[in-house]
Amino acid sequence: MASTIASANTMKNKLEDKVKGISPLEVFKNREDFVLLDVRRDEEVEEWIIPDAVHIENIYLKDRLDELDKNKKTVVICKRGIRAYNMARLLTAKGFTDIAILDGGTVFAEPLWRQFNLL
Repeated sequence: MASTIASANTMKNKLEDKVKGISPLEVFKNREDFVLLDVRRDEEVEEWIIPDAVHIENIYLKDRLDELDKNKKTVVICKRGIRAYNMARLLTAKGFTDIAILDGGTVFAEPLWRQFNLL
């Protein structure tokens, strides 16, 4: 039930332009234009590493914000999108200006990226 509510809240905020989403293909086409911020747990990253992504587990992000550039376009990535959404909201509240979340998370993006050898 909680994940359903979180998903509905994410969609509501995307529709109200409080958070932006970006497709896996758009990430690939323009990947040099932004920072990929991977907030998955360490064990999730071990399953599949996203090349050139900055990995900061979501539970540590608040304490490691100084490692990121507030003025760079940043795409926040997690497994399904909920943690990415929450971390995008945190980054926005802390003054980051151009934040998006990877639509569908790695559950959706990984097979696509692997199939077409995109990353």
